Amino acid sequence: MIEYGRRPARFHRTGGGHIADGQSEWVLTDEGILLRPVDDAPAIEKESTFAAFLTFLDETAAKHPERLGDTVALTDRYLHLVEDVEIGADLPE
Repeated sequence: MIEYGRRPARFHRTGGGHIADGQSEWVLTDEGILLRPVDDAPAIEKESTFAAFLTFLDETAAKHPERLGDTVALTDRYLHLVEDVEIGADLPE
């Protein structure tokens, strides 16, 4: 893959987004435009509150299973948005 240019990705804080300025970049390649994390960007798993958030979700799901939704039904209505998208095997993980 040939890279033609890179630019920092800028995001506006609305809601609870976890991507901050400086954590990712736009990369123009011969195959398209990629949104890629910057190498030194911290992973969300290393955030101090991430484990507490997962514990909260787990405990809430155990206490109130009736509140859990059908995630397949939730996501199926958006499949049309990605029906022609191909995932390249050569992309970094």
